[in-house]
Amino acid sequence: MIRSFALTVSIITNRIWGVVAFLLFADRVPQAEPPATIAGISTWAGWTVPLLISQWWLERQPRRRRAVAGQREVVSL
Repeated sequence: MIRSFALTVSIITNRIWGVVAFLLFADRVPQAEPPATIAGISTWAGWTVPLLISQWWLERQPRRRRAVAGQREVVSL
C-alpha cells in the first residue's frame, strides 16, 4: 500500500519537480530542447523520489516490529 500511495503521489510531485527543473535548467539547456528535457527530468524524478522515500520507510519500520515479534515468539514458547 505504501508503494502504491507513493506512485499515486508521484502525479503531484511530477508537477513540483517540473517547476524545480524549469527554474534550475531552463537557461542551461539548448533553446530547442527545454520542454523535452524538463519534462523528462520531472517525469523521472516524479516517481523515483517518492518510491525511494517509500522504500526507505519500508526498510526502516519493520526493524522495530521484528524485534517486538521476536520477543513475543520467545515469550509464547
